[in-house]
Amino acid sequence: MLLPSLLPPPLRVPAALLAALVLSAAGEIRAAETGPRKVEDLTIYADARFHCAFPSLVRRPAGELLVAFRRAPDRRLLGEKGVRHVDPNSYLVLVRSRDDGRTWTKEPQLICAHPFGGCKVAAELWVASTAKDTDFIVRVSEVYPDGRSMLIVDSIRRARYREGFEQEKLLTPGAVHRIACDLGWLSLVFNRGHRIRVPVASTGGPFYESNPNTGAPLTMEFPADAVVAHNTLYHHSGDASRIIAPVRPRANPNHEPCA
Repeated sequence: MLLPSLLPPPLRVPAALLAALVLSAAGEIRAAETGPRKVEDLTIYADARFHCAFPSLVRRPAGELLVAFRRAPDRRLLGEKGVRHVDPNSYLVLVRSRDDGRTWTKEPQLICAHPFGGCKVAAELWVASTAKDTDFIVRVSEVYPDGRSMLIVDSIRRARYREGFEQEKLLTPGAVHRIACDLGWLSLVFNRGHRIRVPVASTGGPFYESNPNTGAPLTMEFPADAVVAHNTLYHHSGDASRIIAPVRPRANPNHEPCA
C-alpha cells in the first residue's frame, strides 16, 4: 500500500527532524476508525548545527521512503536569539529509507540551494545634524541599464537610539556622530551593466512616522513645535560612511550575464 504525500506542520525542535512513521511490522498502514495507529517514533535526522523545518514524506513506487525538508544554520550558536527557516542560507535536502523507515541515510542529499548563499548587509554612517534628534533611512537598490531602480533592502535608525533601544542619547548639534544599523539579508547577482544605488534620507513618510527633530519625549500626536533638521553625511577618509556587504567574485569571469 502506498503512503500518500504528507506535509506536517513546522517542527519546534531546532536540532532534530522527527518523523512518526505509521507502519505495521509488515510495512502496511494499520488503519482504524480514528485513523492510523502510531507504532513508534523514529529520529531520522539530527544535527546540532542546523535548524530543520517543513518536512514532507512520500513513498516512491518502488517502496523507497523520502523525507525532504528545509535546513538552515542554527544561528543561536553564533550568539543570535533565534532561528529562521527563511534564513537566506537555508536549502532543501532529503534523506532516504529502503527498509520501511527502520534506517535512514546519514548525510542529507542536497535538492536545491542558492549558489551564493546569503550575507547580512549593514550601514555605517558618519553624520552631523542641526537638530538634537533625527532619522536616517538607508536603502540599497539595483539600477538597471534602462534607469529603473529596484529596492533590495532598507532600514531606518532614529538617532536617539543609535547606541541601543535600552537608552536614549540625543545628538550634539554640529558634532559628528556614528549611526549604524543592519539592513537585512541579501543574496543577489548584479549583472553586467547594472549599478548599486545607496540613497540616504531623513524622512520616510508615510511608511515611517515622522520625527519632530526636537529631542523632546515622543508623543502620539505630532507636536506643533517640530523643527527642520539639516543633516550632513560625511564620506571622507577620516569618517567614511559606507555599506558593509561581502562580495563574492564571479566563479567564471567569462560567463555572460543573464538576460
